[in-house]
Amino acid sequence: MNNEIQSNLISKEAETEDDLVSIEIYSNILNLKNRLESYNDEDCNRDEILERLCVPISLLSKISSKIQNHPMVSSRLLIESHLFHDKLMLVLKNELDRPIDKVSFDFVHRTLKLQYNLMRLSLLTRGEWIFENCWDFIFDQQYYRKLLDLEKFSANEENRSLQKNCCLVITALMYELLQHSTGHCQSFVDPIFDELDCNDKLDFWLLLFNLVISEISEWALWIIFIALKKKTFTRKLFSKLTVNYRLILIDILQEFVEDEAKNANVKEWNMKNLDYDSQYECFDRDIIVFLSEFFKQNISDYLQQKTFHSNKECNQEEIHLVCKICEFLLKSCSFEFCHKIIKSDKDLFRILIKLLLQLQLLAKSEASIFAVKSRLDDLDESMNGINPVFGFKRDIIGLIANCLHKNREGQDYLRESGALYALLECTRIDQNNPFIQQWCIFALRNALEANESNQKFVQNLQEQKMIYDEKLLDRIRFKKKKTLA
Repeated sequence: MNNEIQSNLISKEAETEDDLVSIEIYSNILNLKNRLESYNDEDCNRDEILERLCVPISLLSKISSKIQNHPMVSSRLLIESHLFHDKLMLVLKNELDRPIDKVSFDFVHRTLKLQYNLMRLSLLTRGEWIFENCWDFIFDQQYYRKLLDLEKFSANEENRSLQKNCCLVITALMYELLQHSTGHCQSFVDPIFDELDCNDKLDFWLLLFNLVISEISEWALWIIFIALKKKTFTRKLFSKLTVNYRLILIDILQEFVEDEAKNANVKEWNMKNLDYDSQYECFDRDIIVFLSEFFKQNISDYLQQKTFHSNKECNQEEIHLVCKICEFLLKSCSFEFCHKIIKSDKDLFRILIKLLLQLQLLAKSEASIFAVKSRLDDLDESMNGINPVFGFKRDIIGLIANCLHKNREGQDYLRESGALYALLECTRIDQNNPFIQQWCIFALRNALEANESNQKFVQNLQEQKMIYDEKLLDRIRFKKKKTLA
């Protein structure tokens, strides 16, 4: 549409609300187009030109966010956007190629926001061209690194605030592109997820992790959620990460599973309330299989190290990672398909039993990080409230409890290995393991259910007065042997 036709449209008397909006759109597009033509990145008046560009950009962005329920007007805006879009993208790239200052950051932020609103309109009207024009820019490492790399953020508070806004908008754009990618767009999406051997692709995910940690953009978290739904992605990414980033990934996985559970209307899961009614596989089972294998391998290695239980000598980050994975596996048992995977893993169960027995021995040493703390005052103040194995024994017992559920072979192995008595010993309060008593009771109930040998074992302990708390037998619903009057 040429300038003369646009001017005629603007001068026409508006008959409907849509006409009014259309006239406003055409007026701002004409204004933006003319100002873009005057842009020159070498011009001494560059800042002034950028500031003038921001006016119609902001107005068009505001209009596009308000006309989502007006399909005819939305279509017109998208069609007319061809008049300025390519030139606007060139100006945007030019500004990002330069050292960015306050004026250019403001321009970049407003332009990205307009892109996002146009994309939302494009989704509603099923337009494709906005997607095609955004791909190369949004996922070009040269540009997203400059916008997302927190290490390159300005020390100036005002500029830093603008950078955060840019982060928010560009991650929102990334999410929409990845969430709604179709056809030829998929050829770009797959390499982002799959080619993690490439440093550039790995760098993309590390930038997102940093945004999640800094709580700058929740969109970054949702982008990672999209990736976690792809088969084997977690396995590939995990293998490339350092221990610190692996810890972050486990935290993200916890949020991801909770989010998927809510989407599937699964009962909220927590440490005290398991829901076995969920048949829905709301995330890839490869996540459970892989993390279970990683846990088995690494905890076995730790058990062979004589000093791994020493607060001074253990690698706290690595042992903390194993503990976090254990916690994740326990929480995942809330889903029946995860529970079946974990329960059917005999090697995992035997390792858990061996680990429980060793933790009970280590708990008797005050120098061990696994020492029982029966009172709050006993907690090690030197650790400043940070214990790498906090809750670890509780989670081990929780997994054992799940494995014992209607599992005769597991029940017998528990008794034969000596771990049934160890479970009874774990029923004491331990401030390092909140709710350990409840998990022990759950495990003991599962261990004694329909198993006369285990029941007789506990009965013998009772007769020998080796059970320190007689009330415990009531809590595990164990019928105590009646004594003669």
